Amino acid sequence: MNPGAVGDPEIAALIQSARAQDRMVAAELLGRMPANADQALRDQRWSRLDGMLSAELAGGGDATVIAAVATAFQHLEDVRALPSLQALAVHPCASVRFAVAGSIPAACGYRALAEAVASLVRLAGDEDADVRDWSCFGLGQLNADGPEVREALAARLDDEHPDTRGEALVALAKTGDPRAYATLAERLGAGDPWTLEIEAAAELADTRLYPVLRGLAGEWADDDDDESFRALLERAIARCDPRRRPAAKAMEARLAAGLAGELASSGRTVLVTGEFPGTRLVVLGADGRTELMNDRIWDYTDPLDFNVEQERDSYLLTLSAVPLPDR
Repeated sequence: MNPGAVGDPEIAALIQSARAQDRMVAAELLGRMPANADQALRDQRWSRLDGMLSAELAGGGDATVIAAVATAFQHLEDVRALPSLQALAVHPCASVRFAVAGSIPAACGYRALAEAVASLVRLAGDEDADVRDWSCFGLGQLNADGPEVREALAARLDDEHPDTRGEALVALAKTGDPRAYATLAERLGAGDPWTLEIEAAAELADTRLYPVLRGLAGEWADDDDDESFRALLERAIARCDPRRRPAAKAMEARLAAGLAGELASSGRTVLVTGEFPGTRLVVLGADGRTELMNDRIWDYTDPLDFNVEQERDSYLLTLSAVPLPDR
């Protein structure tokens, strides 16, 4: 069977089958989105899955099929799925809520849309540990922030489920909340931190963690540790290095000024939002609409090794594909 052909009689037969297993397979096939899929194919897949979900719910709903459809929505990365996922966030079956928690970030394009964040905040307090785990992870994926987000994540720092605790700590560290520092100082000081706790230290980038991280690196220098863990520890050390934050602020100012000068004639405005390491650069059009919001500047670059001119030119190249508004 060719999963690329949405109208295949075989897939249609699976969708109409009385067997839940067949309908699950249909949802899985419809969720296999080719990398080069055009909008027409995405629309077809969306329509089929949306119809499947409506029919399933109207007929009483098999939870395994509903969960399969919710998972397929994740692969489509289509914001049209968000209302359905929000509705399913209160489904009585944990497997459905788990699929929803995993799919919401992709459905909203990894943007912290208010309705997506609200659903994940609610699911972060779910009775099922895996749902809580993936909801906290999702809030971190969205770089979500705000009082309700912080409270939901802080409430999970003592969760009985270790992975939930870790994902909540990473996501809370991204917000800069002081409760993340208190937890990290305790855990790093104990000398046996988890990978997620090292990742959280890199996200918080608090200079007070620098000595203990350096100490851990020294203690483990001769250990046969996993290479990826060593790389993560080195990243955390670099992020917490007292030199990085002032260097980042200086580079951000230079980058924003350089771009503003180049874009002044087009009426565009350049803004820098957030703080190291979560700083973003935003370009607004003459009409005030966001034309460009990059990934966080320092996710893949180092303030001590930052080529301002090269980064500026990269932004200009990206913006050259954005049409100027009529003036």
